[in-house]
Order: sequence, then structure tokens, then C-alpha cells
Amino acid sequence: MPYPKYPQFLAAAVAAQLAGALPAVSADLTSQIDWFGAGGHGAPDRVMADREQVAPILDHPLRDPSICRGPDGIYYMTGTDGTSILGDGLDFLNNDGIRVWKSPDLKSWELVGQVLDLGPGAMSRPDDSPGGNRGWRRRPMALPGAPDTPFVRGVQAPEIHYLKDTFWIVYSISGIGGGLLKSESGKAEGPYVDWAFMGEKEGWGKGTKRLFLKGGSPSLFADEDGAVYVLYNNGYIAKLKDDMTGVAERPRMLLCDNSEKSGEKAMDQSLQVGSDGYFLKKIEGTYYLFATDFTTRAGESVQDVYVSWATNVYGPYSERRWCVPHAGQTTVFEGPGGGLLATYCGNDRHAAFRDRAGIVPLGWANNDHPTVFRPGARFPRKLLRVSTERYPWHRIPAISRHSMRDTAACRGPDGAIYYTGSFVSKSSGGKLFVYKSTDMVNWEEIEVWDWDRQKALFQEPFADPRESERDGVFSYMDTEIWHLNGTFYIGYSVYGSKPGGYLLKSTTGKGEGPYEAVPGEHWCQPSFFQDEDGKIYYGSNNQIVPWKPDMSGPLDKNTRIRVWSADGTTNIGDCSGQLAKIAGKYVMFTCGQDGFGHWRDALTDPGAYTWCYMVSDRIEGPWSREQVIGPHSGHGGLVQDRFGNWWACSFACEGSMAQPCLRLSTAYIAPCTVTEEGGRLRIRLADRFPDYVEQALRDGERR
Repeated sequence: MPYPKYPQFLAAAVAAQLAGALPAVSADLTSQIDWFGAGGHGAPDRVMADREQVAPILDHPLRDPSICRGPDGIYYMTGTDGTSILGDGLDFLNNDGIRVWKSPDLKSWELVGQVLDLGPGAMSRPDDSPGGNRGWRRRPMALPGAPDTPFVRGVQAPEIHYLKDTFWIVYSISGIGGGLLKSESGKAEGPYVDWAFMGEKEGWGKGTKRLFLKGGSPSLFADEDGAVYVLYNNGYIAKLKDDMTGVAERPRMLLCDNSEKSGEKAMDQSLQVGSDGYFLKKIEGTYYLFATDFTTRAGESVQDVYVSWATNVYGPYSERRWCVPHAGQTTVFEGPGGGLLATYCGNDRHAAFRDRAGIVPLGWANNDHPTVFRPGARFPRKLLRVSTERYPWHRIPAISRHSMRDTAACRGPDGAIYYTGSFVSKSSGGKLFVYKSTDMVNWEEIEVWDWDRQKALFQEPFADPRESERDGVFSYMDTEIWHLNGTFYIGYSVYGSKPGGYLLKSTTGKGEGPYEAVPGEHWCQPSFFQDEDGKIYYGSNNQIVPWKPDMSGPLDKNTRIRVWSADGTTNIGDCSGQLAKIAGKYVMFTCGQDGFGHWRDALTDPGAYTWCYMVSDRIEGPWSREQVIGPHSGHGGLVQDRFGNWWACSFACEGSMAQPCLRLSTAYIAPCTVTEEGGRLRIRLADRFPDYVEQALRDGERR
């Protein structure tokens, strides 16, 4: 039966690939991966062109999708089926076998049939008959490494390949080993016969072969010389016999070469591409090894695909590179236009979707990160304009035409949102801007300060960033705006200057200003909060300090509240963003938590300038552990609009391929949810906009 096409979700990125719009396999996309946009830091096109969010291609529960192209030009897909053998709903651990679908265009998919049946009907067939339910496939068992869990039995991570003039499906059963099916007809629909067994002791059944005893996620790779290899578990590989009935050699493990590093630096890199789901593809004489791995790069567990490469099938392979975030287990194949595509099925809470198959277009990366230089690195990776996360990065508008970081906003008494941040480009001309909006889509740019007035505040001569020969210079840093004591204040830092921290006050009580400098003692990375009793606090750099009502400085330099988690497990890392009071609780926003790796290598084991928060019932503490709001969302804060909706102020950061679909250092505002769960405050990025913002976006799209 035909399955729905998901026309309302199908990614235009895939459609472009199908139309041949993407470059051929050998094309180098380095020049096309434009981090800042045409024109550099001051480019008006702060968002990627044709940005899209990966979407399901089939309305059927499926994990670990595998796609290959047959000799007839048709694409065939299989994967871990969610159809329960127990008849009680979605169940990927107790499924009823293997199904295959086909498509001429990767858009419309039709069920070919069930080629392996683990259901009750299979029990009556002889063990050695085609598709027979052999003894090792009959027995439910506990998953390896989980002895106290219920017994399960189901097919895991089947892959379909066209080799040696026929179709093959390699698969595993609940992590206890696997099998190899061969199509007798040469067609994807079969019928299939058990060709070799992986995981069964020799002598247990006719024609059984022992390739591996336990583990799963097997894959096949055919080299140009006709040799076929099996990959399985956490990176084992072995050449198969010519007739594919068994292995021809002792399995060996594929490892990454980090010999250029020593000591602690060598230990900081992974020795393997991943922990599961290995897939090998040869392109223009180079072996590219893909694998999936769970890491805590986002402050919590996420499952990404990594890639390494080698000139020999056995390696050693390069240091791994980040390839497709949140993709789960993948296979890589050529689309109709010749470009590379990767299968996708999210398996963490940040993924665009879960339990469905998707497709992500890949491009070629080569030294494409402005702060990480890797001579000679050339590898496939997700196109930057395609988002694989659940959040609406593919629709979020850029707030400023300039590069901005470390953003913050407040709501004025007029109900409008006022937004600012660090200005890090020459295009700003030494000016400080505030942006005003009532619909979160259209933003008015307001100049509130300039460098000529700023120079008068320095206690010593300071270099003019407008005269710098390079772009990306930092001028006004850690800039925030607040409405306190009936007027607007703007605080910022100028790194390297004296005194370093500066404060401006609106003389009219309006966000537009004009502004004047506030005399007194001011600190770097300023962030202020006014409590319900009228008291004002400075909050930044692991501390909260009571402040004078006239904003001229601290009440007492020696009175400082240290912000540490009560159990000593976490502390603020790079810097804090804002202090706020939400639902009667004090919230400190933080970023760059230790272990999240603010400045870690974005291409190997990526860290993330992760946006977090800590909560306390009292401003004096004790404070909770840091919790994640959003990965790679940087130094930012939270603001509530006039309708009660919460918004995250942030920017596309350098820690993680930048924000999907957004150019580096692009300021944005994203929807959030704030809830109380079991007495705990829970702040999360949202996956949709409020209705009034949706309307504004649609109006803009029509224009």
C-alpha cells in the first residue's frame, strides 16, 4: 500500500537534491559554506538561504533507516520496525520482522512486503526454509548489559544493500547476534534465504556460520576490487568469503589515529569514530567511516553521527569529525543528482522528530570553521542551512544586520521588547544599537551610543576598533538593557579598557533614549535585577551583589553572594547572563558550564556554548544544579512578552556549527516554555511560535 508523502513536512533541501540542485559527489562546498554571509560580519542576509528542517519521509514507525539504490534506479529502504509482535502498540524491541519499501524519487514510498517474519506464522516453517524462524531467532532474551530488564525479541538495525547482482539484508536480533538474508530472485521483494548466520554456535542448524556472537548494528561494504566486508557492534570489521557464507579473516577493530597528540591531549580525543551503527563508504579513493555516538556535548545526552576517513580500509582513520547532529544511526548514499544523502532518525529530545525515517543532504567541508583550522581536512557533513533539531531555527528571523553575541532584552512599560547585545563587527561603525519589536518578527534599529562619546569615558587611551584592519573586533561586549526605577539602563563592557564596565541611562524614560553615562563604579559583564521590594542587585561572574538605588556602584564591595549549586556538582562556567524572578523563584542564567566545552573543537568532539540556568527559593541560595535550556545557545537571557509568552535571547554561537540555518553571531529570539514540574521550575526551548508571531511570520512570507 502507498504511504503518505508527508507533503506538509517534506524538506525542500531533499527536494533540491532530487532536482539535482546540489553539487555532484566530487564538488567542494567550502566556498558555498558562508559563515557570515555575503559581505562578512555586516551582511544583511543573516540567515541561510533556502533553510529547512529535516522532516519524515514515511508515515510508519521506523528507526535506524537504511536506503540503497537498486540497478533499476529505484530506492529501497528498511529499518528497525516499530510494529509489535506482542500486539500492544509501538515496540521496537519486540517487532515482528523486516519490511522493505521502495520509491522512485525518495518522496513517495510504497511497501514492497515483509521479507522476514518473526510472527506466529513463521513458527510453523522448517528452520532451514527461506525465512524460517530458526531457534536463535525464537528465544526472547535480556538485552546485553541490561540483565534486569524484561526479555525481548526483535530485529534491530537491518540494512539493505545491492551487491553481487542481488539484494542482501544484514540484521541483528536484540543485540545477541545477527543474520544475513539473500534475495533468490535478485529483486528487493525476495524471496530471501538465510545465507550466513552471525551469532550462532557452529553446528546449530543447517549452514550456520559464526561471524560474531553478540552485538548488533551490522553493515556491509563492497570495495572496488569486489571484496565484501561486514562491520558490526562498536567498530569491528572482517572480510567475508567470496560466496558471503562466512568471514574470511579474524575481525579487527577500526580505530582513529591521534598519534599527533600526546599525553592529556591524546586522551581528550576519541579513539573510535563512534559507539555503534558503523557504515563505510568509499568516495574517490578515500574510505569514509560513519558511526553514531551518544555524547553530552549539549549538557545532556544527544546522539550524533561522526565521520573519519582513511586510505586503507582497515585504517588508521582520522580524528572524527561532527557530521549530522541528532541523526541516530545512518547510512549514506547518492541521490538522483549525485550528491550525498544521509538517513536520519532522531533519538534524543532535541531531534527534529523521532521514530520516523528522514533524509539529510550532505556537503563537503574543508576548513570551513572560522575559528578552527584543520589543514587538509575534507569530509562530508550536514549542510548548514538544514536543521536537524526540533526548534524552529528554519523560521526564526535575524534581529540585526550586524554580528551580535551575548544578547539580552527587557519589556518596556509600552509592552514592546527592547533587545541588544555585544557588537562584534566593523559594520556597526563603533555604534551601539537597541532593537525594538512588538511582534518578535519586525525589529526597529535604534542607535543609542557611538564611539566618539565612548572615548570620553576611558581613563586611558584606548584603540579605536573602527581603525582595526580585521573584522570581528569586539567593541561593546556583554551589553544588556533593563527597565529599572522607571527608566531604561544599558550596561556593557569594553574589554581591555579602564574601568572596563560602563552604564548608560535614558534621560526620557524611553528605550529609544537619548542616553547619558551614569557616573560611579561599574563592573564588567554587567547584569542587573530589581526585586519586588525595589532592591537592585548586580548578578554576574558567579556572584550577586546588592547595588545602590542610584546605580552608581555596589552598596558594599565586601557583601557578595556566591552562586554555587548546593550539592557542589556544578558551577557557572564562562559567564552568567541574567538574574530574574519567575514564578516566585530566583533564576540565574548561565553558559559555558564546565564540561560543556565552550571553546572545544567544534569539528571533532564538539562542545557547546550551552545556555543553562540555576534556581533558588531565596536570593542568598542555596541554588540548584545547572539545567540545560538549549544547546549552543550561548550567553543570553529570558524575557516575557505582553501576552505572557517567554522568549530566549541568544545568538548563533561558534561551538556547534553555529545555530542551524543561522550565520555565525546572528542574534535571534526564540520561543520558550516555562513550567513547574514536581515543584521544580522547568525552562525549555519551544518547537513552535505563539499564534500572533505565526501570523506575523506568514505576513512576512507573503510579502
